[in-house]
Amino acid sequence: MAAYAADQDPVFSWEQIPIDAPMVFGAHALTEAAIVAFAIEWDPQPWHLDTEAAAASVFGEIVACAAHLFAIVSKLMLDCPIRVALLAGLGNRDLRLVAPGRVGDVLSMRLTYTAARASSSRPGTGVVDMLVELIDQDERVVLRNEGSMLVTGNA
Repeated sequence: MAAYAADQDPVFSWEQIPIDAPMVFGAHALTEAAIVAFAIEWDPQPWHLDTEAAAASVFGEIVACAAHLFAIVSKLMLDCPIRVALLAGLGNRDLRLVAPGRVGDVLSMRLTYTAARASSSRPGTGVVDMLVELIDQDERVVLRNEGSMLVTGNA
């Protein structure tokens, strides 16, 4: 697992973040044991817990719940090759579960910073928009999300 290092360089201000340059990074293998353990705690639906019930579901097999997939996104963000001077997340919009996360999938992050602008309410900071896609080993999108974050500026 990648560890966050406070002294890791470089740290990008909102003005330095490359726009429209997709990056693919990280790898997280989904196992049945991990899917079931997460679901027991956070989303105990039968298609996340029981092989027979999952086989009879629309998925046809055990699949990861949305909260599990979003947790993987959060973890993989630590592997991003571009570390930003993040102050706060500003929100997510248009979260879509495009395909199920299945046992045996190896999930990676495709991150594209889509826009950056000076904050109108916090001098010296900027708002950075991003497209986050969790992709499987065949580059199929599993989860798609747009979000924004508040990032320190150069000044």
